[in-house]
Amino acid sequence: MTAPMPHAMTAVRRQVHEQSCLVTQAEACGLVLFGASGDLAERKLLPTLFRLLQRGHLPEHFYILGVARTALDDEGFRRQVSAALEALQLEAAARDLLPGFLQRLHYQVLAYDDAASYRMLGERIAALDRRYGTPGNRLFHLALPPALYGPVAGHLGAAGLAGSAGPAWSRIVVEKPYGGDLASARALDETIRSAFDEAQIYRIDHYLGKDTVQNI
Repeated sequence: MTAPMPHAMTAVRRQVHEQSCLVTQAEACGLVLFGASGDLAERKLLPTLFRLLQRGHLPEHFYILGVARTALDDEGFRRQVSAALEALQLEAAARDLLPGFLQRLHYQVLAYDDAASYRMLGERIAALDRRYGTPGNRLFHLALPPALYGPVAGHLGAAGLAGSAGPAWSRIVVEKPYGGDLASARALDETIRSAFDEAQIYRIDHYLGKDTVQNI
């Protein structure tokens, strides 16, 4: 069989590249970021969300609600995030998008072990859903110490925030590490699944395989 001509191979590569770059448009939703005043949120998560906005991967209707124990209000949270993003030496086009991104940031002080805090959180989420025209879709991202994963998931369930109503959905993302061994991972699974269905749970552990990747 005759080998493809160089120009034909270039066309094939371009087609494969274009197909691999297709991104499904995200649904309108509210992102509730637990541990929003912490180092992981400041250095990794919030800058990544801003870059997603730059690249057109965030929906038209969305908001970010930061949740933590640190005493902040909306404006204080925005100043903190703005400083973190400015430290990245943003290009001109990114600077133009920054004010709009910051205005979508909100903050709620929450005591992780207090049921009343979660009722107030539910009221704040409902108000932001109405304000931003999101249809009740909520993504809870837990950038927290491992000991808080189970209690937070349980309180979200008890406050009625874990269930899905009609076409709306709720999902929970558990940030690393996911247990210290098999037994603790299974115990954590049982706790989270008491509030969320398996299809709602997303697990991220970027320490898995770390040594292997570094060795390569």
